[in-house]
Order: sequence, then structure tokens, then C-alpha cells
Amino acid sequence: MENSRILQLGILALALNLPIAASGQGSQVEGILKHTNGYLTVYPYNASYDDGSFVKAYYDGNNKRLLFMNSASGVITGLYAGRIIATDNVGIGTSNPQEKLSVNGNIRAKEVKVETANWPDYVFKEGYDLMPLAELGAHIKAHGRLPGIPSAGEVEANGIELAEMNRKLLEKVEELTLHLIEKDRELASYGVLIAEQEAGIAELRTNQGRFEAALRKLENTINR
Repeated sequence: MENSRILQLGILALALNLPIAASGQGSQVEGILKHTNGYLTVYPYNASYDDGSFVKAYYDGNNKRLLFMNSASGVITGLYAGRIIATDNVGIGTSNPQEKLSVNGNIRAKEVKVETANWPDYVFKEGYDLMPLAELGAHIKAHGRLPGIPSAGEVEANGIELAEMNRKLLEKVEELTLHLIEKDRELASYGVLIAEQEAGIAELRTNQGRFEAALRKLENTINR
């Protein structure tokens, strides 16, 4: 509701001791300020814009907060000491947020905590269906990406869900770890096999030396 958004600006203008007026769609909407039952309420003044909308502001002394309300959605914003609480979607750099917080720009933070479920511990559980490397190679050749990972086009169009992508990436790391463990076992078994073969070759060489020595002895006996 356009009037509600304009009248919210009127409340903020009041807090800054500015005239209770705001521009919208090339026109100006003036507000009537009333104080009733502890509320400061702004109504449209111009009858041509009056659609029954309003904005209220009041101070909640118990919780030490300033609340802003409108006729469309009830409490929309609460200003605490050092905090802002909003019940509707909040947009920064965008006028039409589709999520609880939409930011059209960069975000800088020291830490971001993302809550998620189904963390891929299941990869290390007995009976996990690990894709064979040959099948994995065929999938990569056919699709140009790992199984379960979105394509570049999908990411460009829809972005990524940070929690889900972290889960998938860890799943791939754990699957890679299983493949490495399996290859390490194979290499270890090859090492044992090679050692046994080398021992067999050494024994054959020893026996060959003994056979050659016996053959020379026999030749010397015959030639006497």
C-alpha cells in the first residue's frame, strides 16, 4: 500500500522534527498527526489519497522499544537500543524484498552463522552408496559438474542457498575422502603383492645360482 509507505516516512520525519509530508509517485501526501491512547498516528490529509491507511508509533516502556505499526500488517518495525526488529520483509538497496532480508549489494561481517540440518555424517556410515569412480567420471564427462551440484546457469539465475551448498560441498569432500582411503588400501595391498613378488624373484635367483653351480660341478666331473 503506497500510502502506508509514504506515511511511514512521515513518522520518521516527525522524529527528526521535519514537516509531516512525503513525496510519492510525483505527488505529495500530507499527514494529519493525532495523539490517542498513547499512540502517535498519521493519517492521509489529502482526501484524494485517503484509502483508510495509517501509520502509528508508540513507545513500549516495558521492553524499552519504539514500535511502528501500519494498517496493513500490524507491527512492522521495532526500534530497541542497538537493535531493529521487523516482522515483515526488510530490503536494503531494494524496494521489493522477497525474503526476510534482501540486500542488493555487498555485506561485510566478522562471522556468519547458518543453521542447517541433515549434515552429511551419513557419508561415513556403513552401507553408504558411494558412486564408483568410473561412474563419477562418466557423469562429469556428460554434465560437466559433480552429481547433485547445480550448474553454472542455475547459480547465475537463482543464486545458491549457503547452508545447502555447504552441506553438498562437505558431502563431496567426505566422498572424496572415502575414495582416497580406498585407493590407499589398494596401494597398500599392491605394496604387499610387490614385496611378495620381489621375495619370490630373489628366491628364484638364489635357486638359479645354486643350479648353475651344480651344473658347472657336473661339467667338471665329466671332463676329467
